Amino acid sequence: KNCQKICGYTDGFMHGVLHIKCEKNYHFLVTHLTPVDTKTRSAEAVWLKARCQHILAKEDGAAIAIMGDLNAPPIALPYKKDVPWAIESLANDRLRLNLKRKFLNSQGLDTGVTNNLLNKDTTLRDPC
Repeated sequence: KNCQKICGYTDGFMHGVLHIKCEKNYHFLVTHLTPVDTKTRSAEAVWLKARCQHILAKEDGAAIAIMGDLNAPPIALPYKKDVPWAIESLANDRLRLNLKRKFLNSQGLDTGVTNNLLNKDTTLRDPC
């Protein structure tokens, strides 16, 4: 009720972002971050973070929810250490290569999306 579309943003995104604002300064950013590679997905997350910071700086009392498929691997323990091992142990070569490209970097599990959205330098927090 009483919601309006603020923008639909597609530049630099594989799928795009829909920004909706509802009464009492509730903002919803709905997206599907790219499943293809970690570099592009991290860049999309950087844009989302900047958009959130812009909203928070512009509107007192704004609340923001980022929703959708972020294509981010589980980073909470105990799962974080298991993801690279689980991917490497897959018998299907094609699936293994696709998942490696999607979730792993030279240091192991890529946490770029989460690190770009949630860190000590921002007011954004994961409510879970």
